[in-house]
Amino acid sequence: MSLFNFWKKQNKKEIEEEKELGQEEFVEEQEEKGDKNKGITLSIPDGTEEISDRQFYNMKSVVNIKLPDSVKKIGKDAFKGCVNLESINIPNSLEEIGDRAFYDCRMLEEVIFPDTVKTLGKELFRLCEWLETVHLPEHITEIPDKIFDYCRSLENINIPASVKRIGESAFSECETLHRLIFPKGLQEIGAYAFDKCEGLEEISCDGNILSLGAYAFKNCENLKSIAGDAVIDSISTGAFERCISLEKLTLGKNITDIPSRCFFSCCNLKELNLSEKLENIGDNGLFGCMLLEGDYSFPNLIEAKKNSFMGCKKINRVVFSDKLEKINVDAFASMKNSVQLIIPNKKAVIDFIYSINKEKDYKFCYVYENTVNKHNIIRIDTEENFNESQKRMQFSFNNPKTVVYSISEEYFEEEILDILENKFDDSQTRVYITELRNSLVNKDGKENIKSKFALNFDEI
Repeated sequence: MSLFNFWKKQNKKEIEEEKELGQEEFVEEQEEKGDKNKGITLSIPDGTEEISDRQFYNMKSVVNIKLPDSVKKIGKDAFKGCVNLESINIPNSLEEIGDRAFYDCRMLEEVIFPDTVKTLGKELFRLCEWLETVHLPEHITEIPDKIFDYCRSLENINIPASVKRIGESAFSECETLHRLIFPKGLQEIGAYAFDKCEGLEEISCDGNILSLGAYAFKNCENLKSIAGDAVIDSISTGAFERCISLEKLTLGKNITDIPSRCFFSCCNLKELNLSEKLENIGDNGLFGCMLLEGDYSFPNLIEAKKNSFMGCKKINRVVFSDKLEKINVDAFASMKNSVQLIIPNKKAVIDFIYSINKEKDYKFCYVYENTVNKHNIIRIDTEENFNESQKRMQFSFNNPKTVVYSISEEYFEEEILDILENKFDDSQTRVYITELRNSLVNKDGKENIKSKFALNFDEI
């Protein structure tokens, strides 16, 4: 019997035993018996063209594999579970490798693919936690899903110029991978592609990334930027969530959507060009981007969603158009003190106050604009109403005390007064509301509105 047939028979026997006993019992039994052939080198006979699916599955005794120049294909799960496999030569004849062929070959350290290989399988090296170096073939167009998932020791990898797609979770948990060069032709990066890739510090790319998948760089805590002329044209949920070292990113001019949690807790992000074509910033989209600064204009934004700008402490001014139809009660929480929010759509502001009335326990008072500035209160208004003499209505949340809003009398319409009248029942407030109602009839009388309900900041 040839060595090849011997191993084929042994492997078939082990698979049958495993089916009978179940995998856990089978492994325990093998460990109890001990492996008489531990440390063996498996030499595949010349003339063999294909390693079949699962042919050497779970062969824990194999340490080295020698493939002849005749092998063209390695099948699915062919060497899966060969946990002691340390080395294998890949011949120049090889063209195709199936899914999970080296899955859980945890002692494997280096693999060099010849350029004859055209297809790599999914999860090919998944759980190969001692794998350090891989040279990929030059003509592949895709790095498959989960190919290096949980390869915690991977340090050196080339991404060929022909690659157009990096698959889902392709490099997830590759915590010692520090630097990558993306080819100019790269078009798509899949979901979770570099999730928990904690060591990743530097990416260089000179082409447009057409599509960036959900949570693609989540928890890449040391990534500072994507260097070069890279532009991201489409971005998905949580793409850079918790990239706490990220400082700069260039987005395409036609991006209309910043999805939920996209830049969640990117606390060192200083430069982010947000297109005026934006129609949506999702829940927590810019949450905690505390170093973003300057003025922003969103003429096409339709809704300010939950926590969408929360914690953006250095933004001075945000200008919306009358297209803004809805404002979440927490959209602007913990922003920069005295930030100016230009919101021309009065209906949106009235609906906003209605929302506060339903969801928050709040109080109100009547103050001058200079008092608002002095005490660092977020202001909502039309652009012409930001002046020092303007009297304003202030809303202060009692629980939690995270944000205080103010608006000018220009927004004091019957609908708002109805809210206030229904909300408070003390006599002083009723007198105040009556005066405000009168002021709506006689605009010139606004200056004479009593200010005895001035803010007591000790109560906030």
